[in-house]
Amino acid sequence: HDEHDSHESDVADSGAVQMQKMASIDPATGNLTDVATLPEDFPTVLDATYEPVSKSLLALAAWSTDTRPWLIRIDPATAALTRLRHLSDVWYSLAADGQGRLFLVRQQDGALGVLFTPLSGQEPVPVGRGTAAGAAYISSLAFDRDAYRLYWAMCGSDGRAHLLDINPLFASLMLMMASG
Repeated sequence: HDEHDSHESDVADSGAVQMQKMASIDPATGNLTDVATLPEDFPTVLDATYEPVSKSLLALAAWSTDTRPWLIRIDPATAALTRLRHLSDVWYSLAADGQGRLFLVRQQDGALGVLFTPLSGQEPVPVGRGTAAGAAYISSLAFDRDAYRLYWAMCGSDGRAHLLDINPLFASLMLMMASG
């Protein structure tokens, strides 16, 4: 594991006042260290992943005034962010493959998209058909770099939980489990 894999955004709610900070978790000890207090205008981070080729912490972020997310880069030492792209579609759930590619899921139809050079500011390229259910509530991608497989967990618009195994080489989806 790279030390940057442990950086997460931590949000604590204290009554009517929302306090946000970025913290680092030491994977060996579990110790939490504050990195920075986030400014009030810091966006909501929808999902984040560490991309090892560019050594970047990348995230999908939403500002309250936008209907579509941004792809951003977050400095893990300071929490400073760089806006890379205001996405044309609503993409979420991202995962890096360790070879410089970033995979995302499109909300509208669950299509798999890829960014071949995430820092380029380009729009994700759809590479696979989505699921008819699409993701409606919760969605998360995880990349198994050893097997070169993506796993997508989501709650579909049909109200059921789904776990899909995605082969990114062929952009094929296989339903592993559905419940509900």
